[in-house]
Amino acid sequence: DSSLRQLAALLERSRLLITNDTGPMHVAAAVGTRVMDLSSGPVCPYETGPYGEGHVVIEPEMSCYPCPLDSECHHFACRTAVTPEDAAAVARFALGEGGAPHLTGARLLQARRVGRTGRIEFLPVGDPPTVRDAVRSMAAAMWEDSLKAPDRTGDGWSEGSDTAVDAYTHEGGDEASRRVIAEALDAVAREADAAAALLRTLPSAAPAKVQALGERVHASLEKLLALGESTRATHALVTHLRYEIDSIVATDLASMARLQAAAYAATAARARTLAQPLGVLTTS
Repeated sequence: DSSLRQLAALLERSRLLITNDTGPMHVAAAVGTRVMDLSSGPVCPYETGPYGEGHVVIEPEMSCYPCPLDSECHHFACRTAVTPEDAAAVARFALGEGGAPHLTGARLLQARRVGRTGRIEFLPVGDPPTVRDAVRSMAAAMWEDSLKAPDRTGDGWSEGSDTAVDAYTHEGGDEASRRVIAEALDAVAREADAAAALLRTLPSAAPAKVQALGERVHASLEKLLALGESTRATHALVTHLRYEIDSIVATDLASMARLQAAAYAATAARARTLAQPLGVLTTS
């Protein structure tokens, strides 16, 4: 047994920690020790992977990964997706003693700081980003914009470092998938703009028309929620809109309408911003 301080001291003296997603993994990342994370089961490295540049993750390449926490697995194939030989090759790569190996049945990811905020993204090594990588990158950008994350490009990394969605576009990501995403974002932008326009007319509307206008706004929200469920690229965007609307506290109709209109308009603007790197959005 060791104390937390002893564990940190031991890990700080190590060159590489090979581990699954555990507490010691995060301690190693905190003290600056390179981590090789073997992900499996419900672990999602994009959310809980080792935080810091250069760490590597081996991600099983199968449709059921990561699995829900309450699921019952009868094959555990993700735990045998990497051979000992492949793991050894990744370890040498993580230590700077060899090139990136090509894995069968898994992907090799490496943590990089990207974008203007310097957020950590786990980008594939040796393979082009997939549409799922691009969608995750877009969701991260949406949350950064909504939370007004500060620009930190002067803090020691290259300004303009490619995000997964940038790399996906630059490397000719599947155009059919790009168009599906762009069309979904286009639909969100149009519906959110329509709701914002309705809300701006609400304070000056005749009392007899207020209820009908409110029902039209609610119908727009229902359409947006359906879009959020139908396309992964729009889910975070619509979820944030719903949180914003649910958080509005107003004592009069005019204030409520103004605040909701601003939320819908911001959602439309974010949808267009997210679609720009895809190069296929037509809404202006």
